[in-house]
Amino acid sequence: MKLEIHLEKKDGKIDGQAKEIAALKKQLAENAKGDALKEQVGTLNATLTKHKALTRLQATQIVEFEEALWNANKAKEDAEDRLLGAPAGADTANRDLRAKNFQLRDLQKSLDKYQGKAKALAYLSKGQLSQLHEELTGTLGSVSAAMEEK
Repeated sequence: MKLEIHLEKKDGKIDGQAKEIAALKKQLAENAKGDALKEQVGTLNATLTKHKALTRLQATQIVEFEEALWNANKAKEDAEDRLLGAPAGADTANRDLRAKNFQLRDLQKSLDKYQGKAKALAYLSKGQLSQLHEELTGTLGSVSAAMEEK
C-alpha cells in the first residue's frame, strides 16, 4: 500500500513535470516566432531604407534634369535674342534653322548627360528631341522652299 501511494505521488510529480516541460516548449516556440518576426521586421526596414534612398536619388535626378532643362531653355532664349540681332539680309527661315540647331545641340547634350539615369528622365529627353526633330524637319522644308524661290 505504501508502495502504491509512493508510486502515485511519483506519477503526480512526473505529470506535473510533463506539464511544465510542455509549457516551456510552448514558450520556446513563441520566442522562436518572435525572433522570426524580429528578423522579418529588420528585413522590411532595410528594404524600406533602400526604397527611400532610391526615391531620394530619383528626386535628385529629376531636379538636376529640370535645372539642366531650364538652363537649356535660357540658353535657347539667349540664342534667339542674339539671332534677332542678325544682319538685315538674313532670311527668317535661316534664323529659325539656326535656332533649332542650337536647341537640338543643347537637348542632345542633356540627353548624353542623363544617359543611363532613370528611364522617366531618358524618355522625357527623347520625347523632347523627337518633337524638336519634327520642328527642324519642317523648318528645313521652309528653307528649301525659300531657296528654290530665289
